[in-house]
Order: sequence, then structure tokens, then C-alpha cells
Amino acid sequence: MILDGMSQGLKTFEAVMRVRCSQGIQVQEYHGNFCKRIPTDVDLPGIDCDKTIMVTLKHDDKLQDGSECSFQCALLYTTVYGQRRIRVTTLSLPCTNLLSNLFCSADLDTQFACFLKQEALKLLPLYTLSCRTYKKDRRISVLYSGYLCGLVQPIGDLRMVAIHNLGSKEDDESLVPPVIPLSSEHVSGEGIYLLENGEDCLIYIGNMVDSNILQQLLGISPVDEFPTQFVLQQYDNPLSKKLNDLINEIRRQRCSYLRLKLCKKGDPSGPGYEMQNGG
Repeated sequence: MILDGMSQGLKTFEAVMRVRCSQGIQVQEYHGNFCKRIPTDVDLPGIDCDKTIMVTLKHDDKLQDGSECSFQCALLYTTVYGQRRIRVTTLSLPCTNLLSNLFCSADLDTQFACFLKQEALKLLPLYTLSCRTYKKDRRISVLYSGYLCGLVQPIGDLRMVAIHNLGSKEDDESLVPPVIPLSSEHVSGEGIYLLENGEDCLIYIGNMVDSNILQQLLGISPVDEFPTQFVLQQYDNPLSKKLNDLINEIRRQRCSYLRLKLCKKGDPSGPGYEMQNGG
């Protein structure tokens, strides 16, 4: 299991951490940058929301299917104001004897981080990815980019959002609209959609899109010849500002600048994104 540091923006000093487990499980080892004077405690000179400690666990007794096991992390620390405090985080998880349930609930980031701690398995994700038959080299480079910037799951995942209706979003809503299923039945000819995978960003324009919305978002009209490579500009209207905010937020999440491309329906020169017909 991986224990995240603290709440965002909170910095602490002279911290001592201990992880406890319910009966049947015990802490095997801690991984990270720390000092350990006694086997049960971890001493940390400083910790904040950007720090992570990994804890590996092991069974020392049989766990009953359907029962729950609990984990508790206690952190004694000093605030920037000199106050001595303690923070306790408790997690309870169900036990199962079905391997399929275990895989469905596995934390990909945690498993990947654990692999990287083992010399023989640290290159397993790259070898696994190289076995894929579609654009092998590109996908390896995407994974490597994600590894360098500390992201695992988002890099390489394809997601699509609608951007023609950004004007209906409230200011206090999430910058990224709800994700749309990657199926042609969810794509309207009157819409404009953003499709991205952490490396490239495709703006797909329907063949019946409102020319006014297209002009506000991208500064082009339906009769213009769309450039394949595109540099996003911010125009003096709320729709353009929300699109720029969205792109900047995705770039922040992906830890990548994202190359922007335009594509309209029926364009044979569009990038090689694939969508299923009907789901």
C-alpha cells in the first residue's frame, strides 16, 4: 500500500510515522526516504503532500472471505507554527478469495511503484507494452514519459470530452467536462470534441457545427481549410477562455504539453485515433 503525505499545501517537520494492521496482516517493510531507529517507526525530517511512503504487507494468519481487514497510519509531526500534532488515517478493506476481485480492485500506481522497487521486475511494464502490436515504439515512449513525470495511469489512456457546450458550464465546476464514451453514437455532427491520450490532442469538428461557436472557440469558419497542426489562441470571449483553461488543465494533469491537431468529419488525413461504432 502507498500512503500519501499530507493535505495539499500542508508542510510538517520532525515527523514520526507508524502503520498498524488488523490481525492476520503485518507490516513487512517501508520504502522511501526516511530514518528508522526502531523497526516499527519511521522518522521523517519533513513531509508534505508531494511525498509518498510505500509500505509492503504480508499475511501471518488466514483471512476469512467476506471479513474486513483494517490499516491505520499515525503521524506525529510539528507544524510550521511549532505545534506538535498527530494525524491518524484508517482504511478498512474487504477480504476475498477470488483472484478476479483482487485484480479489479488493484491500484495500478501502487503496483507499478512496487515493481520499480524490484530489480528483476522494474522493466516489466516496458516489456509488456512492447508486446502490443499497435504503434509499439510510441507507446513505450508514452509510458517512459509518464514514468519520468511521476504519472502512471493517465498517460496513454484515451479520453474524449465535448467542448462545443463549454459555455453552459458554471465557473465553480471542474475545468474538465465529463468524459464521453469512445463510441460514434455519442458523437454529434453539430458538436466539437476534444480527444487526447496524454501525448496528442485531437479537436474533432462535426460537419454541421454552428459557425459562431467554431469562430469563438478556434477562430476559424467551417469553409476554411483546417490546418493539421494547430496553435490554440485565446480570443476575447468566455468560450475561448474556458477552452484555454481546459487545455491548460489537461496539460497539467498529463505532465505533457500535448500537440494540438484539428480534424473534421470525413477527413482521411486525420490522426490514427480509433472509435468503435456503437460501443
